[in-house]
Amino acid sequence: MKVATVLAYEFGYRQQFAANLSADVAIFYNQYADMRSAMLGTQQLAFAPAAHLIQDIIPDNSIKARTSGVEVALDWYPLTWWRIQPSYSFLRLTATSKSGDPISVNNAKNINASDPQHQLSLRSSLSLSDRQQFDLWLRYVSRLGDKDSPLGVPAYISLDLRYAWRPTRDLEVSLVGQNLLDHSHPEFVPGLLPSQQLELQRGMYVKAKWQF
Repeated sequence: MKVATVLAYEFGYRQQFAANLSADVAIFYNQYADMRSAMLGTQQLAFAPAAHLIQDIIPDNSIKARTSGVEVALDWYPLTWWRIQPSYSFLRLTATSKSGDPISVNNAKNINASDPQHQLSLRSSLSLSDRQQFDLWLRYVSRLGDKDSPLGVPAYISLDLRYAWRPTRDLEVSLVGQNLLDHSHPEFVPGLLPSQQLELQRGMYVKAKWQF
């Protein structure tokens, strides 16, 4: 098999509006060639231990794809102790089969359903004091695939919170909550090999970090 290749184009721009406000914009376009796939091979009829049909599946590089999109991010300090970082990304992904083989066509369809088109993110960091910090991360991810597709994943909104305290200069203790808006949600369904769909669950943990 060949090694897949990508030809990437990207343009970025940064603007510093003020000492406490800046923006970044990136536009990209990528062309992918010789991506991994497979095709149907020969069929054989076998009679032992019982009559059955053997279908060969041959790996190949029959998929090509292109992606394009834009990413926008702001970095804002409304107060000296409060930082806000909103961002948005848009992605258009198109994968096609060069061979027209049924397996290759289906693999291209799965690739097209593998990435969200829209993502929104909002990060907030509050320095409550020299020894306390409170962080928030709110994000939205749009649907993967078609509504009725077995690889489809509904859109979701997720929230992470973190509170950190430094009792000494070298020790930090933090309490973190992840995926707090729902009990669990799926984020991806593998399409190459059948496997059980997993969901990310709500979770909390305590972390201690000592630097010396």
